[in-house]
Amino acid sequence: MAVSKPKPDRVSIVIMLFLILVLVLPLIYVAVKPLTDPNVQHVNILIRVKTRNGAEAPYPIIQVFHLTDQGPSLIAKGSGGQNGIYAFWFSIPRVKMNRLYLPSLGREADVYPATNIWILAYDDKTGFLGSLTTALDPTFMNWPIDTFSAEVVLEEPLEREAPSPASVLSVPPDSETWKDTIVVEYAVWDQIWAYSEWPIGAKVDVETKERTWDPYLNMYVTDWCSPGSTVVTLDSGIGTPECTGKLKGMVIFKFKYILCHISIPNTRFYREKVYAADTSMDPIYAGYSSSSWDGSASGSDPYITDQNYPWRSIPLTQRFDLAWTFSVGLSFNLGGNWPSVSVGLGVSRSSIPYATLWIRTGTWTSGYKVYTYGREHGFRKSFSVWKPYP
Repeated sequence: MAVSKPKPDRVSIVIMLFLILVLVLPLIYVAVKPLTDPNVQHVNILIRVKTRNGAEAPYPIIQVFHLTDQGPSLIAKGSGGQNGIYAFWFSIPRVKMNRLYLPSLGREADVYPATNIWILAYDDKTGFLGSLTTALDPTFMNWPIDTFSAEVVLEEPLEREAPSPASVLSVPPDSETWKDTIVVEYAVWDQIWAYSEWPIGAKVDVETKERTWDPYLNMYVTDWCSPGSTVVTLDSGIGTPECTGKLKGMVIFKFKYILCHISIPNTRFYREKVYAADTSMDPIYAGYSSSSWDGSASGSDPYITDQNYPWRSIPLTQRFDLAWTFSVGLSFNLGGNWPSVSVGLGVSRSSIPYATLWIRTGTWTSGYKVYTYGREHGFRKSFSVWKPYP
């Protein structure tokens, strides 16, 4: 005779479900909590590696570094797929710094610091190297998860046949320096006043430079190249002094610059890199300098301001041609028998969110207005003069 199994009663089922929930809920909380932290942005980074002619580069060797104020920190490495694509997850800080009007969005938005990354890609089948430096900016990302795509082009050939190594294989030491850096320049005539304003969260682009060192030959085997820029996010706001009366004013911040060297996988080479580091104390205000000028000014599409105008704002935007407005000359003392390393970097190609140039006018000859030129420089370099209107 078959014996039927006793069916669990409703109370037992409820108790079992309750015990399961008690055990599972903490695991769900642990898994989901990082995604709900408003101070963290999760990014799916998608890297596409291509050859110089635009074809997919199969199975590239990838290294990705976080460019910190203490030097590069490796955050991902591996091999791309047959289609040249390499993907990984990375979480970056998302701490609100300010709320500002962003012209690129056409509205106010919360502003967060950018995180600078450096991507190195190498094809050990062809011997070509590619590099890209860029910034991850939560200000323009969907929270809590978003995708960031980057394309790296393999365009620098490296010699694959190894020569006889030198008796002593050596690599230049890393170094760092703080350097005065011009970020804006404005020239004005009599009865015209100007100053710049940099809010918390404003950002300054600074060019990076790289070249390749061969320890077998104890020499550099490539020239300097410029594979992108880092972003310095300002942790404090600054309003600069007013300039007036046939003067050209320059605003100077002091930024930290790092010289570093990274081994290129499956090669004997090292990649030397110079970049501006984003620190927790930017900007260090290094001062304001002025010099006389002759009033020469020209350009297209100037701002035109009436006489006795209290203050008008002009956003400091990116240059039309994406060239650099200023330059900074760096010299790193490496010590020992190493010669110093000297290099020039471009500064302030773009800045999001924008800093602001403020112009005030007084009284001048009847029929004259102030013309402010500098649109080709994004008004980071501007010239304000009186001219008859129209």
